[in-house]
This record gives sequence, C-alpha cells and structure tokens, in this order.
Amino acid sequence: MEQKREAGSSNGEAVVVGPEGSVDQSNESVASVDSSSAVTESNLSPYAAEWEPFYYKAPEDDRCCFITFSNGFPLTEDQIMDFFNERFGSCVERVYVHCPHPWEDPLFGKVVFNSVLMPAIVLRGQGQVKFKIDRRPLWCKRFDRGKRRNPALIY
Repeated sequence: MEQKREAGSSNGEAVVVGPEGSVDQSNESVASVDSSSAVTESNLSPYAAEWEPFYYKAPEDDRCCFITFSNGFPLTEDQIMDFFNERFGSCVERVYVHCPHPWEDPLFGKVVFNSVLMPAIVLRGQGQVKFKIDRRPLWCKRFDRGKRRNPALIY
C-alpha cells in the first residue's frame, strides 16, 4: 500500500494521498508543516568533519600527464607549474621532475592536475602535444600507469 505525501492543505498540515486517491489528513504518520517555523533539530553530528570536496578526488593517475624534455633543455617544476596555471587557470596540484643525479639534466616528469578533466583539455584530443616554455620544448601526453618500467622510479 503505497502512499504519497503532499504539502498544501489550507491549514498548513501535510496531506497523505493513498493509492486509490483517498485523502488522509490524520496526524499519525505526517508531521505538520508550518512555513513560519525554522528547523531547529538536526541529525548531523556536531563532531563530524566539515565536508571538503578536494578530499574526494579521482585517483592521481587519472589526473596526470607525462611530460618529457629535450636533452639539454630541462625545465624546473616551478616553470612548468607557472606555465600551466597561467595558460589554463589554477589547475595544477603539483609537478614532479625526475632528476636521477644532481649532475644530470632531467628528461621527464609528471604534472598532477586538480581535475580529472584537465589532461583532456590540455591535450585537446591529441595523443601528445608540444608546448614551448621559455623557448624550450615540452612534450605532454596522457600518463599511463602501466608503462612504469622501474619500481624505483615511482614518484
């Protein structure tokens, strides 16, 4: 026996409409509705943490792009972050540049975006895209977790 609740009787009470269209105005199963009273009770815990949407993000690998530099033309993490944030708005969470030894130039890295949509926006539907940052080439493509070769290189 399904019942529908409707608010809208003339005296401010809720009206319950049965499956046959019968109207039940008893106050047994329906609380009265008064538009002038404010809700004073809550089922929320006063000790619950405030909801932060940034904690409920997609996995990092889904929000990343793999970047490579030409040999001899490395870029810093700050240069890369500034470039993407200036071009696409505040979209970069962090940048990793792999630097195996202090005397060697880095050749690749990873950009972690705030949103899962940003890699597609940056790549514009292409497999890979070339950018110029301070007249240095930067190649950018979708990050593929399966292509990690050496577990020691995990960021």
